[in-house]
Amino acid sequence: MCQALVWLAAVLASGLGYLRRGAFAAAGPALVVALGMGSGLAGEAPLEERLHSADLQVLFSALTEVRQLPIGGRKPYLPHLSALLTDDDQTIRLLSAELLCDLAEPATSVISTLIANFRQPNGEEAVSYALCVARFGELAVPALTTALESDSYFVRSHAMTALGKIGPAAGAALPTLQAMVDNPTAMLNTATLGAPPQYRAISMATEAQNAIRAIKADR
Repeated sequence: MCQALVWLAAVLASGLGYLRRGAFAAAGPALVVALGMGSGLAGEAPLEERLHSADLQVLFSALTEVRQLPIGGRKPYLPHLSALLTDDDQTIRLLSAELLCDLAEPATSVISTLIANFRQPNGEEAVSYALCVARFGELAVPALTTALESDSYFVRSHAMTALGKIGPAAGAALPTLQAMVDNPTAMLNTATLGAPPQYRAISMATEAQNAIRAIKADR
């Protein structure tokens, strides 16, 4: 029931997307899909085809079908779900990320795409991707460590969040994180974003310290 409510909230959050894509103007049909009762709405088209539909109702129905499959049964749809991480609709991106992260190791090929989505200006959306990447554990550490040197403050910040969530298994990132603490002004040219550069540098150093503490916990 809790999972159904999560999907329901996601659909409501994407109300503007319905109008933008022109799929349908009323939320009613999508609410049925979100509760897992709309898998028959898309007719007989193959699931792979429906995962590329421009119709939001069909696409939500297809994602619901994938969600209802056992984890192992989702593997054949990995490429299709990966493609949806760059969809124009926020809810489609988030729901696809959730399904991919459930796969864990078989979906490591999508880690770089998830990290690229850290650039989303919507902070809550980007945090969702960071928590998702963290579920890959040690497998995500090399890509997250590289992301610490990104030219985007958002990417660096959310990479630190993910590394902290991974914890002791992210030990390989400690030298890079420590360098960010020791020299927080190194990224001043890319750390403006509407705030004084010095403030951004201090904030980044604090985030790095927090990540280091989390990684060193229980060591």
